[in-house]
Amino acid sequence: MDEILRIKSISEFHETLGVPAPLHPLISLFEESKIPQDQKPDMAQYWDVRFTTDMYAIMYKDSVEGSLGYGRNSYDFQHGSLIFISPGQVISSPPKEIMKKSKGWSLIFHPDLIRKSALGERMDEYSFFSYEVNEALHLSDKEESFIFEVIKQIETEYSQNI
Repeated sequence: MDEILRIKSISEFHETLGVPAPLHPLISLFEESKIPQDQKPDMAQYWDVRFTTDMYAIMYKDSVEGSLGYGRNSYDFQHGSLIFISPGQVISSPPKEIMKKSKGWSLIFHPDLIRKSALGERMDEYSFFSYEVNEALHLSDKEESFIFEVIKQIETEYSQNI
């Protein structure tokens, strides 16, 4: 596991996972259950690997057997957790995640999406996008409901015509 797979774009991220092409070049949201585990014969090459992306990612995992290597830590997802990843961080995937009625999803976005915005100027201030955090953010039922509503609004917005 010496080689690090580098994913440079939203399209490349989709292609790697075997999901349909993104609706927008700078942002994507997909449910974990939509990732075809065995659709492509070469999908096995992407499990149990280290990878990095040029994008930000916010991932929600719930009821998944397996853990994600993040920095020098490892996180399990037996209960609802949010993981925040910034461009260039190295992540190691489990040999294979086993979904158990999971509601998992991933929101990925390219830094260009926020580059000239107030958020883009302050992104470094959000420590949850760095290795300073020692554990995933575990959500209460109320927080989970709120986050799911926000994610649905984001999906509706970026699904509009560009």
